[in-house]
Amino acid sequence: MSGKYGGSSNPTQGYIGNMMQLHNYALNVSVNRTYFWQIQTIDNGLKAGNWSSLQSYDPCPYSSGNWNITVECVRYNENITVNGNITVDNGKLVLINSTLIFNSSSSLRVINGVLNITNSNISSINANSFDINIHSSSALQMENSYLSNSNGIELNSSDVVFRDNVLTDNVYGITLANDNILLANSTISSTSYDIINDGSSNVLLNVSFSSLSVISGYVTLERYLIANVTDNNVPASGVSITAYDMNNDSYVDLITKGFTGSQYELVIYYWNGSDFNKSIISDTDGYYGTLTIIDYDKDNDLDLVSYGKNPNEIFSRLFKKE
Repeated sequence: MSGKYGGSSNPTQGYIGNMMQLHNYALNVSVNRTYFWQIQTIDNGLKAGNWSSLQSYDPCPYSSGNWNITVECVRYNENITVNGNITVDNGKLVLINSTLIFNSSSSLRVINGVLNITNSNISSINANSFDINIHSSSALQMENSYLSNSNGIELNSSDVVFRDNVLTDNVYGITLANDNILLANSTISSTSYDIINDGSSNVLLNVSFSSLSVISGYVTLERYLIANVTDNNVPASGVSITAYDMNNDSYVDLITKGFTGSQYELVIYYWNGSDFNKSIISDTDGYYGTLTIIDYDKDNDLDLVSYGKNPNEIFSRLFKKE
């Protein structure tokens, strides 16, 4: 805090601070930055003393245990290891060019705030030991980032920007538990379902995935300018969708299995670049379980293997493409 010399009659004019006075100054901090300051004394003859040692203040100190965030915390180009939970409540966590590693079974909860992840990596040392949950009154912005070794992300909010991300080696990729969520230009590959839709209507735009479970509502798929899939007879209950190029034409097809009407169906929607052609593989009074895609008879055509059950038996089925 300094000023300009006011002349011999008023040498302290224009100076700001405690010079020949007893003032207190407070710094109102609402955004996490590391603030630095030094103090220098000046007597009434304008003789300057030595500067004090450099002081600093962080309004949102990092905690290696449970980390509770109630203001805006910006972490740039940092490597952060957490041994507990991270809770964002009436605050904001911003990760830029950073690595966040969870070292124990824990969670990242955004209860009433914002999680902003850009050009960053999030993972755990113990595989699949943490999850990310965005509550309904919160927001997620995730871009150009990587998530692995987690139980996945649960989105209970529609205030979401999600694009250009890679999610791999997670138990679940993303659970869409709200409406009007857009996932764009991303790759999701998990050990179980990549995407679970438990909201109403959501959109996947140019998203690479292997499996999608529709618990409720519907999902609009737009992949590399692929049109929407519209079929009133698509299995509507307990449905799962697998995306795979079944006929080796460089276009991704959709395989669905689930309950429609009084039947469980296994259906392939072949995409030819402009529309889908529906092919019902099987109707049964039983439920199909895990679906495996394999060239069973080594004829360069992909076949389907599935198991299932009905009231009378547990069965397995091999569907060979002739």
